[in-house]
Amino acid sequence: MGNTNKSRAGSNLESRPSEDAINFSDLDDIEYDQDAALQAREEEAQRRSSQTQGTPDSQPRRPSYYTMAKQGYNELVKAIIRPPRASYDVDALGPPSFKFAGQHFVRTDFPLNTLRGLTLQCSHWEPVMRVADQIPCVIYLHGNSSGRPEAVGCLSYLLSLGVSVFAFDFAGSGMSEGEHVSLGYYEREDLQCVINHLRATNVVTTVALWGRSMGAATALMHGDRDPSIACMVCDSAFSDLTTLAEEMVEKGREQGLWAPNLLVSVAIRMIAGSVKKMAKFNIKDISPISHAAQCFIPCLFVAGEDDNFILPSHSESIHKAYAGDKNIIIVDGDHNSPRPQFMFDSACIFLRACLQLTPENTTPVEIEEHMNLLMPPWYLPGREKGIGDFLRQAFVRGSMTPTKERPENTPPPPPQIDGASEVLFSDMIEGLDMNKAGLGVSEERQQNINENIVSMLGGKGGEKKKQGGGGKQKKEQQKEQQAEQDEAFFGDIDSNASLLTPPPRQQQQQQQQQQQQENITPPPVPAPLAAVGANVKGPAKPTISILPPAPPQETG
Repeated sequence: MGNTNKSRAGSNLESRPSEDAINFSDLDDIEYDQDAALQAREEEAQRRSSQTQGTPDSQPRRPSYYTMAKQGYNELVKAIIRPPRASYDVDALGPPSFKFAGQHFVRTDFPLNTLRGLTLQCSHWEPVMRVADQIPCVIYLHGNSSGRPEAVGCLSYLLSLGVSVFAFDFAGSGMSEGEHVSLGYYEREDLQCVINHLRATNVVTTVALWGRSMGAATALMHGDRDPSIACMVCDSAFSDLTTLAEEMVEKGREQGLWAPNLLVSVAIRMIAGSVKKMAKFNIKDISPISHAAQCFIPCLFVAGEDDNFILPSHSESIHKAYAGDKNIIIVDGDHNSPRPQFMFDSACIFLRACLQLTPENTTPVEIEEHMNLLMPPWYLPGREKGIGDFLRQAFVRGSMTPTKERPENTPPPPPQIDGASEVLFSDMIEGLDMNKAGLGVSEERQQNINENIVSMLGGKGGEKKKQGGGGKQKKEQQKEQQAEQDEAFFGDIDSNASLLTPPPRQQQQQQQQQQQQENITPPPVPAPLAAVGANVKGPAKPTISILPPAPPQETG
C-alpha cells in the first residue's frame, strides 16, 4: 500500500525523480492497465492543444517519468508473456468437408490435453480417398498473437502434395487454454504432445514442420531433440530473444532515443526477472540459434527483405550456424505480408524430396492450369473424379492417366467460384495477408512495442515521428547502390563474353573467305560463355549469321 501511495505522489511532481526511487523489482503492482495508458495519451494531447491555444492555466500536468517508465515496462512484460490473443471464429478454418481439385477432404477438430494440464484446440485436414492408411503429415506452427487460421495460407499447396495437414493453437494462444505464452520455450512441449498423438493414432508416416515467426523458433528449439522429423520450413525465425530486444532499442536510438547501454542491460535484466516470476521461464533460454549447431534435420529458411520487426539477419545467422542440410530464401515483403508463389513452389519441391513422396505413399492432386494455389482449397473444387480415377491412381503405380491436350488457341476454363465467395476470392487471390486477417504481430502492435521501449527508457514519443522519415531514403539509396553494382557486374560479363557479340560485317566476310580457303570449321563456343544469357527452360538456339551473297564470278 505504501508503494502505491508513493507512486501516486510521484505522478503529481513536476521534477523528475531520481533513478534510485524507481523500484521496478516490486512486481506485485505490475498490472496491464490499458485505461491508464489511454488516459495518459489523452492528457498529453490536451496539454499540446492548450499550448497552441495559449491557455497555460488549464494545462494538465504531463505524466511523470516514473509513470511513463512503469507503463512502458508493464507493456513490454505483457508483450512477451501475454500478447493480444487472436480472436477468430471456427468458420475461418473453412468448411469441415470440401472438394479440392476433384478430390474430397475433411477437417477434424478436437481437443488435446498436454502434460502441463492444458487443452489445445487442434485441426487435421485429410483426404477421404487415400492409397494407404498412413500418409505423411505437415504440422503447421503459427506465430505470436495468431492461431490455426494462419495455416490456411499454405493449405492448398500442402494438400496438393497428397499429404495431410495438422494445425493447432499453442497454449495461451487462440482458443487453447493457458494464461501465458513463452515464444517457444513451452510451445515445444505442446508440439511434442501433438507429435506423440499423431504417431500413437497410426495415421501418419513421416512428419514435417512448417513454422512462422514464433512457430519457426519453436521448430528450431525442438528439432535438435527429435531427429525423426523429416524436414522443417522456418519462416521469419528470430535468432535470440535478447538480441531482438537490443535491436529494438537500437531502432529507438535511430529515432532520437538516448539510453546508455547500462540502462538497457538493467532494463532487460529486470524484464527477465518479471517474466521468470510470472511465467516460469528465463528469456535467455529463448535462443533458437543456440540449437542450430546440434540440429541435423534438413531445413529451408525464409525471411522477408523488408521485415523491420525480425530482421533478415536473424535467419541468415541461424542458417550460417545450422548443422544440417539447409537453404535460405529472401523474399519481398515484411513480417506479415503474403509470401510469393515461387516461395511456395520451392517449399513444395523441398517437402516432396525430404518426405519422399511417391505414388505408393500419397495420392497427389492433379492441379489444373487456372488454379491459384494461394487461394483456400475449398474455392478450387476442380473436376469431379470418380472411383475409377482413384483406383487407377492407387493401384496402377506410377502410370498416371494421360490427360487430353487442349488445343493451343483454346483458353483455359474459368475457375468454379460462386457469387457468395467472390469477395473472399478477391481478398485471398494474392495470398493470406496477416494484417487483414487480424493474425500475428500487426504493424500497429509493432509500433506500440517501440513506443513502450521509448517510454521505459525515458524518450519522448514526439521525437520519433519527426525523425522517422529517413527509412525510405535509406532504402532507395541501397537500391541505387545495388543497381550500380549489378550494372557493373553484368557489364563486365558482357565485355568478357566477346564471342557472343556478332562481329562487324567486314570481319564476317573476312572470316568466311578465310574459312573457305583453309577449309576449317570455327571452334565451338565454350560452355560457360554459351550459358550466359541462355534460356534456362530449354537448349540455346544456334546463332544464325545472315551475310550478303557472294559476288558472281566472271566468265571468260
